[in-house]
Amino acid sequence: MAPKSSAASLLAALGIFLAAERAHGASGLASCPCLEWAGLDSHLTGNHIVYKPIGSGVSYNWPANYGNGACQTHDAGLAPLCGQGGNATRRLASFPSWCNDQWCWVSKSDCQGASLMRSVLFPGVTDLYFSYGTCGSIDSFSAWAAGNFGSSSLNFVVESYLQSSRSQIEDAYRKNAGSVSLECIYTNQCSCQSCEQNSAWGQKLNAAEVGTWLKPGTGTEGQRLASCMTKAVADTFRRVAAKESGAQTSRVGYQYFADQASGSMITWPLADWCPATGFDPRFRPWYAAGATGPKDIVVVVDVSGSMSTANRHQKSQQATEAILNTLVWKDFATIILFNNDIAAVYSDVLVPVTNTNRECMLKWLDEQNWKSGGTNFRVPIEKVFAVIEASVTAGKTSTCQRAVMFLTDGQAEFDEADFLQAQQMSSEWDTAWFTYALGSGANTAVTKRLACDNKGIFYPVSDTADLTQIMAAYYAYFASGQASCSPSFTRYADANTAEILYAGCLPMLERTAYNSSLLGVACMDVNMLSSIDQLKAQPNFAWEQLACEMSDVTKKCRHMHLTDCSLQKLRLQVSTESICGANAASVKTQKCPCLDRNCKDEESFVDEKGYFCDAWIGDACSKAATEKWSYSQSGQAMLMQKCKLSCGLCELKDPCPYTETEECSSSMQSSSTCRACKSKVSGVGIDDRAMCCPGKAGTYAPKCGEATDSPTPSSGCSWGISGTTNTVIHIGTLTVITLVEWIKQVLL
Repeated sequence: MAPKSSAASLLAALGIFLAAERAHGASGLASCPCLEWAGLDSHLTGNHIVYKPIGSGVSYNWPANYGNGACQTHDAGLAPLCGQGGNATRRLASFPSWCNDQWCWVSKSDCQGASLMRSVLFPGVTDLYFSYGTCGSIDSFSAWAAGNFGSSSLNFVVESYLQSSRSQIEDAYRKNAGSVSLECIYTNQCSCQSCEQNSAWGQKLNAAEVGTWLKPGTGTEGQRLASCMTKAVADTFRRVAAKESGAQTSRVGYQYFADQASGSMITWPLADWCPATGFDPRFRPWYAAGATGPKDIVVVVDVSGSMSTANRHQKSQQATEAILNTLVWKDFATIILFNNDIAAVYSDVLVPVTNTNRECMLKWLDEQNWKSGGTNFRVPIEKVFAVIEASVTAGKTSTCQRAVMFLTDGQAEFDEADFLQAQQMSSEWDTAWFTYALGSGANTAVTKRLACDNKGIFYPVSDTADLTQIMAAYYAYFASGQASCSPSFTRYADANTAEILYAGCLPMLERTAYNSSLLGVACMDVNMLSSIDQLKAQPNFAWEQLACEMSDVTKKCRHMHLTDCSLQKLRLQVSTESICGANAASVKTQKCPCLDRNCKDEESFVDEKGYFCDAWIGDACSKAATEKWSYSQSGQAMLMQKCKLSCGLCELKDPCPYTETEECSSSMQSSSTCRACKSKVSGVGIDDRAMCCPGKAGTYAPKCGEATDSPTPSSGCSWGISGTTNTVIHIGTLTVITLVEWIKQVLL
């Protein structure tokens, strides 16, 4: 919810708005007049402009005077991004916030006092510029502070921009996956001749351009397809930068998209920058965070003596580090190293992967012995479930999906009883297994069956393969099975200025009526709309509310629907050896079933223990009344009535009756209250602090600014944390503890 600004601040903002309206006439500023662009006539067909998005097979008819000569809402109601109505409701993420803003074409050489941006709407036209500023269109922060967004917040603006990027990227992929259009071809450049040094950004840049980096080593067709998607989204990046004009020169904030298939990347602004050798955006925290929902990860690595062969010990450590670098504050993890026994455990309970905890985990990895002893599978697998159970009991969990990543190069005894025990425990805790058999001597029979029995994927890995890339790409599994309609937010420090940036990221998907796979991830920094200091200066807990919204939408468990059919298709993408009990031909041609789209959760429902429906994703609602969860029979019945989707009670349609992909709708409700105010929450928020309730104390969390204002310590790592050292009273999957003990747990 936007802040209820004081009367003085509202009047001041309104005064600025009215003054801007008076200063900007229908023809724009006198110092930056609207232009009658003569070249527009060459794009006329009859009495319409014909607009064809880059790489798209679809054309749209736009008005003949589009952008010409006067300040108007030229985009209102125009497909494909501004809908068919273009009214004020677009501020609720239906349309990008620039859809109803006035703008016009301007001359680059005759425009002072207003920001401008180069247009890429018309192929071959390289010297056409437009401006919102000359028409008095105000940026999103000013409109929000003046109350023009009603009860919606700046986070909705970020979401609407990301949804625009998704529309363009997914459309470009659909049109070009088979045959890439020549108009998509980009020149791969690492230097910027037109860039100029900018003191605020700490680097050379050109804010009127978008930069593309095509990852070396990718095949020509892969690079061309990546180019189609990146070139398609360049228009939205430019529009956003032009609308939020303050970001262009004086305020650090980026827009970027990375392609899953090639690892190529597009960024705004164009900067004089070339990635270091080995750089891959797909293994950065923001990428995996945007592609997946919260998850619990237990990394289990063989450190027996045979791991000294072919430098497997070094490769396995590097791969473990890469996995940690795909996790962020919403995720929980720990690491188990094994040989003939348990060699080392980072923590006996899962810990939230904050920046501090990640650094501690990486330091811990450096201190371990990665090549000694024999091999035993039973002991580490028993430890996995001991950790999961202790974590859930202690509330050290995302409450969402759980996965084990099991790497070995050895042989060990494992009989039928062991498999059945692993399967029973994996079912109880809804845990998927990703197993990796490294080298020619690894036991593929055990590792493959562990994956096949437990909703996972088996990876045969040769000593010459890139183990780091193979293991760190696990998140594609979660992206394929999850409905990802709302962004995830993450916090990071800018490499050039060290300024703290807050990025909203959304996965781009190749979607069918019954399945989806990851195309890439697009992100936008909230800092493009306003400096964080400016947001924190707003009254009535405005920043706390915005941070809470970012935390809530990011920490919300995403429903994951992977049928056996869909899972087999994912396995086939790895290798034919990864398929479980079928042949490649049948898996490739099979049409998968899908869920009934009318089956939903009641979003506002909170169960008798204080949880929203999505907290039950990964657990059996039918067992809520058992000793494990201690719900009443009526509480269990209500849970199963209100939370059908999260409880896995939706009807499976086979064959799938739908021909079109399901449309996304925002889950960032404009009237939403911070979850910490009315339900149980685990872990930390986006600022690595304990979750709190803006403006007041909640039922399960303190008021923001009280007792939780100190960030997680930046030093003083401790590991080997026991899950049994805190005195707790168990309730559901979380715990009720004293405030002091609660804060201690969060700060671990």
